[in-house]
Amino acid sequence: MRKILIILGSLDLGGTEKQLFKILKKIDKDFDIHLALVWKKGKLYKDFKNLNIKIYKTFERKKYNSKLLGIMSELWGLKKKISPKIIHYYLPHAYLIGGFLSIFKDKITFFMSRRSMNNYQKKIFAIKFIEIFLHKKMDLIIGNSSKVIDQLVNEEFVKKEKCLLIYNGVEKQKFIKRRKKRVVNIIMLANFISYKNHRMAIEAFSLLDKTLNWRLSLIGNHTDKKLVYSLINLTIKLKLKKQVLFVGQIENINSYLKKADIGILSSNEEGFSNSLLEYMSFSLPVIATDVGGNSDLISENSDGFLVKQNDAMNFSQKLHRLISDYDLRIKLGKNGNRKINDKFDIIKCANTYKKLYKSM
Repeated sequence: MRKILIILGSLDLGGTEKQLFKILKKIDKDFDIHLALVWKKGKLYKDFKNLNIKIYKTFERKKYNSKLLGIMSELWGLKKKISPKIIHYYLPHAYLIGGFLSIFKDKITFFMSRRSMNNYQKKIFAIKFIEIFLHKKMDLIIGNSSKVIDQLVNEEFVKKEKCLLIYNGVEKQKFIKRRKKRVVNIIMLANFISYKNHRMAIEAFSLLDKTLNWRLSLIGNHTDKKLVYSLINLTIKLKLKKQVLFVGQIENINSYLKKADIGILSSNEEGFSNSLLEYMSFSLPVIATDVGGNSDLISENSDGFLVKQNDAMNFSQKLHRLISDYDLRIKLGKNGNRKINDKFDIIKCANTYKKLYKSM
C-alpha cells in the first residue's frame, strides 16, 4: 500500500483541517497515511484518531533545547522510518518547518497545498523568499481556487504546469425549501480573526431599514477575546445587541444551517471558503465579499451576491434585498444547492486526490 506522509501544523477547527478530515475519511482505506503535527494537537485530534491513519506529535520531542530543532529532527526520523512515496505539506507553518525534507528527495514525490492568498507573507520578512525557494523543490503545488493559482504563478514564479486546481468539497444535501418567517435568520460562519471583518458586517446591518425583522448568528472561535469584546461593544453602540448573537465555536453547525435563511461572509481575504460551500449546500442564498476564490463559487444574481471588500453600504443593500424578498431567497438557494451538488461534491474532490496519489 502506498505510503503518504502529510505534514500539518495542528488539527484545530479550521477550514483546512475540516476539509482534510473529509478527504481522508474517503481515502484512508486506500493508502497507508501518516500525519505529522508540528505545532499542537487541536480540537479535531480525536476525530482524526478515529480514521485509519497514524498520527505523530513531533512537537513533543524533548531531545533538544530548541523546540524547532526537535521538530525538525523528528520529521527527519519519520521520513527515514516511514519511507513515504509522497510527502504532502498543508499550510505555511508546516511548509516552512518541514520543507527542508525536500532538499533530500530520496525518490520521494513532494506536494504542497496552498489554501489561502499569500497575504501572510507580508507579516514576516523572508517568508516569501523561503517559500519561493521551496516551491522549486515541489513536484506539484495544489491550489483551491483560481485566484490562489494565479498568485502562485504571477507573484511566486511557479510554472503553471506545476500547479493543480482542486476545489474544496462538501457533502451533498437535498434542497430545503424554507417556510416564510416573521424573523429572517442570518448566519455567519467565521472564526473571530481580524481579516474575517465581522466589524464591516455589523456596520452593514446597522444601515438596514429599522422595519426589517432579522437576527444574525455569529459562529466561530472566540480565541481573540479583545476582538470579540470590541464587536460586542460595537453592537451596543449601534443598538443591535438584541439582534446579533455571539454563538462561539460549535462542532456541528448543521442545526444552525437548517434554521438559517441567509448566509454571509465579509472577509478581507479567502482562499476558497468552506463557509460558502456549507451555506449553498444547505440551500442558503449568500452575500460575500469579492475576495480570493469567492468568485469561483458565487454567480452574481444566480445563487448569491458579491460586494467589494469593506463596502458596508452595498453589503447592506444586498441584505435588504434578500431579507425583504422571500421568493428571491428560495430561488438563489435552490440554484446554489444544485451547483454544489453538481460541481463541489466531497466525493468528487476525494476521488481527485485518490487518483493523484495513485498516479505518482
